[in-house]
Amino acid sequence: MVALQETQAALQQEWEWVQSQAAVDEWARGPGKMVRPGEVLVVPIPAGAAVTPTPTSPAAEQPEAVVTWRVWWNLFFDQPPPAISGG
Repeated sequence: MVALQETQAALQQEWEWVQSQAAVDEWARGPGKMVRPGEVLVVPIPAGAAVTPTPTSPAAEQPEAVVTWRVWWNLFFDQPPPAISGG
């Protein structure tokens, strides 16, 4: 019975800690990797570690201009519109 009371007391103490602002700050600065306004997050890289640069995305291709009437045609008729020059 005493062991259960000790466990309950320890759990109650931990519960109070995790609900505190100090616990939130500790998590945010550690595993959360968060910073306050004006702070700078620094992640050290171990010496000798192979550093691979972050790949950059290829230039995004410009999407083809959408002709509004073709969209409406497809919605109503469920088939390609007739071939019309200039459109």
